[in-house]
Amino acid sequence: MNFPGARSKELALCILNSTLFYWFYQMRTNCRDFNPSDFKTFPVPDFTENTDFTVFAGRLTKQLDKSAKGASADHNLTGSIQFETFRPRGCKPIIDEIDTLLAKHYNFTEEELDFILNYDIKYRLGLGRDVEADDDDALEDE
Repeated sequence: MNFPGARSKELALCILNSTLFYWFYQMRTNCRDFNPSDFKTFPVPDFTENTDFTVFAGRLTKQLDKSAKGASADHNLTGSIQFETFRPRGCKPIIDEIDTLLAKHYNFTEEELDFILNYDIKYRLGLGRDVEADDDDALEDE
Protein backbone atom coordinates (compact mmCIF):
# COMPACT_ATOMS: atom_id res chain seq x y z
CA MET A 1 0.00 0.00 0.00
CA ASN A 2 1.28 3.44 -0.87
CA PHE A 3 0.27 6.66 0.86
CA PRO A 4 0.75 10.27 -0.23
CA GLY A 5 1.99 11.27 3.23
CA ALA A 6 2.40 10.41 6.89
CA ARG A 7 -1.11 11.54 7.86
CA SER A 8 -2.82 9.22 5.38
CA LYS A 9 -0.53 6.34 6.41
CA GLU A 10 -1.40 6.89 10.09
CA LEU A 11 -5.10 7.09 9.28
CA ALA A 12 -4.90 3.81 7.34
CA LEU A 13 -3.03 2.14 10.20
CA CYS A 14 -5.74 3.18 12.64
CA ILE A 15 -8.67 2.29 10.42
CA LEU A 16 -7.28 -1.08 9.31
CA ASN A 17 -6.71 -2.04 12.95
CA SER A 18 -10.10 -0.80 14.14
CA THR A 19 -12.87 -3.14 15.17
CA LEU A 20 -15.09 -1.25 12.75
CA PHE A 21 -12.89 -2.35 9.85
CA TYR A 22 -12.66 -5.88 11.28
CA TRP A 23 -16.47 -6.07 11.31
CA PHE A 24 -16.60 -4.69 7.75
CA TYR A 25 -14.01 -7.25 6.61
CA GLN A 26 -15.89 -10.11 8.33
CA MET A 27 -19.13 -9.12 6.63
CA ARG A 28 -17.86 -8.87 3.06
CA THR A 29 -15.01 -11.34 2.57
CA ASN A 30 -14.17 -15.00 2.83
CA CYS A 31 -12.08 -14.06 5.94
CA ARG A 32 -9.05 -15.81 4.49
CA ASP A 33 -7.72 -13.63 1.70
CA PHE A 34 -7.08 -9.90 1.99
CA ASN A 35 -7.57 -8.25 -1.39
CA PRO A 36 -7.19 -4.61 -2.47
CA SER A 37 -10.96 -4.34 -2.82
CA ASP A 38 -11.31 -5.13 0.89
CA PHE A 39 -9.76 -1.83 1.91
CA LYS A 40 -10.63 0.20 -1.18
CA THR A 41 -14.37 -0.31 -0.62
CA PHE A 42 -14.30 0.74 3.03
CA PRO A 43 -16.05 4.12 3.20
CA VAL A 44 -13.76 6.81 4.61
CA PRO A 45 -15.58 10.14 4.91
CA ASP A 46 -13.99 13.56 4.46
CA PHE A 47 -13.68 14.04 8.24
CA THR A 48 -10.28 12.41 8.08
CA GLU A 49 -8.74 15.53 6.59
CA ASN A 50 -9.44 17.42 9.83
CA THR A 51 -8.61 14.66 12.32
CA ASP A 52 -5.05 13.88 13.39
CA PHE A 53 -4.49 10.19 14.05
CA THR A 54 -0.77 10.63 14.80
CA VAL A 55 -1.05 9.97 18.55
CA PHE A 56 -3.26 6.91 18.07
CA ALA A 57 -0.99 5.52 15.33
CA GLY A 58 2.09 6.02 17.50
CA ARG A 59 0.56 4.32 20.53
CA LEU A 60 -0.79 1.48 18.40
CA THR A 61 2.56 0.90 16.70
CA LYS A 62 4.41 0.97 20.02
CA GLN A 63 2.06 -1.61 21.55
CA LEU A 64 2.18 -3.84 18.47
CA ASP A 65 5.98 -3.68 18.50
CA LYS A 66 6.01 -4.80 22.15
CA SER A 67 4.19 -7.97 21.16
CA ALA A 68 6.31 -8.71 18.06
CA LYS A 69 8.03 -12.06 17.81
CA GLY A 70 10.12 -13.58 15.04
CA ALA A 71 8.91 -16.79 13.47
CA SER A 72 9.71 -19.02 10.53
CA ALA A 73 7.97 -21.50 8.29
CA ASP A 74 9.13 -23.91 5.63
CA HIS A 75 7.50 -23.84 2.24
CA ASN A 76 8.03 -26.34 -0.59
CA LEU A 77 8.49 -23.64 -3.22
CA THR A 78 10.32 -20.89 -1.34
CA GLY A 79 12.12 -22.76 1.40
CA SER A 80 12.42 -21.26 4.86
CA ILE A 81 10.53 -17.99 5.34
CA GLN A 82 11.27 -15.62 8.22
CA PHE A 83 8.47 -13.33 9.37
CA GLU A 84 7.25 -11.31 12.32
CA THR A 85 4.05 -12.04 14.25
CA PHE A 86 2.08 -9.60 16.39
CA ARG A 87 -0.36 -10.11 19.24
CA PRO A 88 -2.84 -7.22 18.93
CA ARG A 89 -4.73 -8.34 22.04
CA GLY A 90 -2.83 -5.79 24.14
CA CYS A 91 -3.95 -3.02 21.78
CA LYS A 92 -7.65 -3.37 22.63
CA PRO A 93 -7.80 -0.17 24.77
CA ILE A 94 -6.14 1.86 22.00
CA ILE A 95 -8.35 0.31 19.33
CA ASP A 96 -11.41 1.15 21.43
CA GLU A 97 -10.30 4.80 21.48
CA ILE A 98 -9.88 4.73 17.70
CA ASP A 99 -13.34 3.17 17.25
CA THR A 100 -14.87 5.74 19.59
CA LEU A 101 -13.37 8.57 17.53
CA LEU A 102 -14.49 6.94 14.28
CA ALA A 103 -18.00 6.41 15.68
CA LYS A 104 -18.33 10.16 16.29
CA HIS A 105 -17.42 10.91 12.69
CA TYR A 106 -19.74 8.21 11.33
CA ASN A 107 -22.52 9.51 13.61
CA PHE A 108 -23.00 6.15 15.32
CA THR A 109 -25.42 5.91 18.20
CA GLU A 110 -24.18 4.71 21.59
CA GLU A 111 -25.79 1.35 20.85
CA GLU A 112 -23.95 1.06 17.52
CA LEU A 113 -20.65 2.01 19.16
CA ASP A 114 -21.22 -0.57 21.89
CA PHE A 115 -21.84 -3.20 19.22
CA ILE A 116 -18.56 -2.31 17.47
CA LEU A 117 -16.50 -2.21 20.68
CA ASN A 118 -17.74 -5.62 21.72
CA TYR A 119 -17.97 -7.25 18.29
CA ASP A 120 -16.48 -10.76 18.37
CA ILE A 121 -14.56 -9.73 21.50
CA LYS A 122 -14.29 -13.25 22.88
CA TYR A 123 -12.35 -14.41 19.83
CA ARG A 124 -10.47 -11.18 19.13
CA LEU A 125 -9.00 -11.33 22.63
CA GLY A 126 -8.30 -15.04 22.37
CA LEU A 127 -10.80 -15.98 25.06
CA GLY A 128 -12.53 -18.55 22.87
CA ARG A 129 -9.51 -20.84 22.66
CA ASP A 130 -6.48 -21.84 24.68
CA VAL A 131 -4.37 -18.72 24.98
CA GLU A 132 -0.60 -18.85 25.07
CA ALA A 133 1.02 -17.39 28.18
CA ASP A 134 2.71 -14.63 26.18
CA ASP A 135 -0.72 -13.33 25.12
CA ASP A 136 -1.36 -12.45 28.76
CA ASP A 137 1.94 -10.56 28.89
CA ALA A 138 0.75 -8.28 26.09
CA LEU A 139 -2.16 -7.13 28.24
CA GLU A 140 0.07 -6.50 31.26
CA ASP A 141 2.33 -4.20 29.20
CA GLU A 142 -0.56 -1.77 28.68
